[in-house]
Amino acid sequence: MADSTLSVPLSSRVSLRLTQFCVGLIPFLIVPGINEPDLMPRLLCLQIATLAMTLAWAWKPTPFQSKAIYLPALAYFLLLSASAFWAPVPFRSTDHLSKHITFFCFFVVLSHTLSPRQIPAILRASALAGATIACLGIFEYHALLPHFIPSTGRPSSTFMFRNLAAHYLVTNLPLAGLLFLVSRTVQDRLVGSLSSVLMFIFLLYIRGRGAWVGLLGATLLVLGLWVVMNRRSFFTAIRTTFDRTALKFAAVSLLIIVLLGLLPEGFQESHGQRFDEKKGDIPSALTSIFTEGGDRGRTAMWLTTLEMIQDDPFLGVGLGNWELIYPAYDRGTTVGVENL
Repeated sequence: MADSTLSVPLSSRVSLRLTQFCVGLIPFLIVPGINEPDLMPRLLCLQIATLAMTLAWAWKPTPFQSKAIYLPALAYFLLLSASAFWAPVPFRSTDHLSKHITFFCFFVVLSHTLSPRQIPAILRASALAGATIACLGIFEYHALLPHFIPSTGRPSSTFMFRNLAAHYLVTNLPLAGLLFLVSRTVQDRLVGSLSSVLMFIFLLYIRGRGAWVGLLGATLLVLGLWVVMNRRSFFTAIRTTFDRTALKFAAVSLLIIVLLGLLPEGFQESHGQRFDEKKGDIPSALTSIFTEGGDRGRTAMWLTTLEMIQDDPFLGVGLGNWELIYPAYDRGTTVGVENL
């Protein structure tokens, strides 16, 4: 075992551990009392981790491998970088660009240092983090957790606002499901299924209607990737994945969702970011998607944004500058904070 560990390159070991740190611990970082108390410390830790991965990769450099996926990623990054030259407020573009630089470097380093067999270990760390964050949000929803974590709209767990928590759940929940699909051990399947259930319940409690659409898209994407990975032995993969143990986990998961998913909230908030009347309970939030006015002006805002795209179809209005340009297209019907 020791020999096999030593045979793994240093850059690969460092990237694995730091990636597990990023997906497992960074979502919990929050520093009250500063501007953007959740975003800034997490971005800083991600940048430090990316720098450490890059240094470990450079310590014993390997030949740079040209991959087809680099071309669209590089083209997208260069377009974002160039947008600062025509943006009305270039500072906002460069400020946002600092985040994209980090993610682009993170992507390039990982694609050279990680191997596919290390993916389950990363998915495991991500699933455990997602389950813990979901538990915090569930306890918060039922008033079983003291309000020691700051929030502008509960339940939000460690993300300051419930819509931001929904963004995390939409991206992480399908990855927990992927852990269930690619793992062959009972322990990992248990982690994947339990994490998926807890995050799904927390997402129900958030009552974010758009998040459910995003979750559907993310789930279809992950399932599509899984099918592509197993295209040569697809039917064998189905038989080995959805065995008796998997069906038992699925049945228990559905039972937990039915028992906990529709429970009413136990906390009360009176500020402007509380649940509105269209989300008085979870069934109402679901049915409001199909009722008149249920979108609260968002459809009109999206259609108006299409006019912006028609005017600048190739160059856009500059990274981070949408909210500065949009009022000129809104014709006095801008969606206010009370309608968001």
